[in-house]
Amino acid sequence: APGTYDLVALAEECSSSSTLEIYPVLVKPEIPQYEVIQPNCLQDFAQLIITNPDSRTEYYLGQNGAIRFTASGNTFDAVESGAYELIAVKGSCSKSDSVKVNKKPIRPSQPKYSLTQPNCTTDWGSVTVTNIEAGVSYQLVQNGLVKYSNDQGRFSEVGLGSYELLAIAGNCQNSNTLEIYPPRSEEHT
Repeated sequence: APGTYDLVALAEECSSSSTLEIYPVLVKPEIPQYEVIQPNCLQDFAQLIITNPDSRTEYYLGQNGAIRFTASGNTFDAVESGAYELIAVKGSCSKSDSVKVNKKPIRPSQPKYSLTQPNCTTDWGSVTVTNIEAGVSYQLVQNGLVKYSNDQGRFSEVGLGSYELLAIAGNCQNSNTLEIYPPRSEEHT
């Protein structure tokens, strides 16, 4: 059992003693389980949460052999993009796992557009996005419902009404509004 003991050697009338210490068995930490809340359009940095925390274990994020972040409780806040080693240390033992934090996605520009209203020859409007961006899809939304969607930013046969024009890249978006009016009737005298 762990503890401090006196070791005594006896040989007839002589004795010799020494102190001996037996250490407890080292308890290794568990490999940390975690959840990463990745950066998004509204948040520049990630947050990493240890989901199996142990109050006797310290947690670190290392990068290129150096400690970059120390957990506050079971959470790492304001973690920049990159590859990390999540390290759990209990006494002199440690275990680790790899973690990747993505770059913050880029929010698309507000979509600009040219608009053709219905007229005497057509009952439909058309919308063309004039500042197309690679990797961005476009939607025309009316009353919360997606009515038209494509990657080219060209919409024909658009019905009457008010629309929100969305530019969407991943989980980021930007918007503009537009209106398709009915054709104006000409007065005859």
